[in-house]
Amino acid sequence: MAAASRLVCIAVTEEELILAKNYLEGIYDQYPSIKLAETARLDYLVCQRLLEEYSEAIAGYQELLENCSTYIDSLLTQLDIIYTFLEAESNGNKALTETVMCIGELLISSKRAKELESQILGILLNQPYPGEVTYHVPDYIVVTDNYPNPFNPTTTIRFSIPKSSDCELIIYNVKGQAVKHLMSETKERGIYRLIWDSKDDNGSLVGSGVYFYRIRIDGLATTKKMLLLK
Repeated sequence: MAAASRLVCIAVTEEELILAKNYLEGIYDQYPSIKLAETARLDYLVCQRLLEEYSEAIAGYQELLENCSTYIDSLLTQLDIIYTFLEAESNGNKALTETVMCIGELLISSKRAKELESQILGILLNQPYPGEVTYHVPDYIVVTDNYPNPFNPTTTIRFSIPKSSDCELIIYNVKGQAVKHLMSETKERGIYRLIWDSKDDNGSLVGSGVYFYRIRIDGLATTKKMLLLK
């Protein structure tokens, strides 16, 4: 694994970075349950950042964040999200294809990202931390864009709620017909992730095209568009 990490460090051209990324992805897929896979995954995300695949890298860090086993790991992963966001911002507004959430709020500017960086570094350097993972939930409803989008066959929808709420999420086709009822229940304050696998309520795969997901939280509805490509 040390040799694989060195590949990332010495890679100069785009072709070399792609080769290193593909090699690391193979390690991660072949040995998903051992410590080696964690290191391979982190180096893989570094390759994505160097290749300016910022949205993909952030999605990877967010996935890691949901599986962090310690509080300090969750803070370090959120720092990686911030640094990737700042790298994307330095390459122009079009470098990111989705909204970015970190420690419970949307990153909307480099200034705010640097403020959150200082906040996290302050926690790491100056305060004791507990052993469990802590998620910072904003005091308002947040519904992020689904990712990936376009997608095939799965996409992830993330949202957060500041208090216990009645939540409903339904997928619609372009005709306004309900295709899939993903959720209808009361959720406690927190950050949530739902995955749609392109299947309808009958368990059948739907066709390619434009779909909409409408999430209703305590009567307040948000609708977003997504594209399924096969």
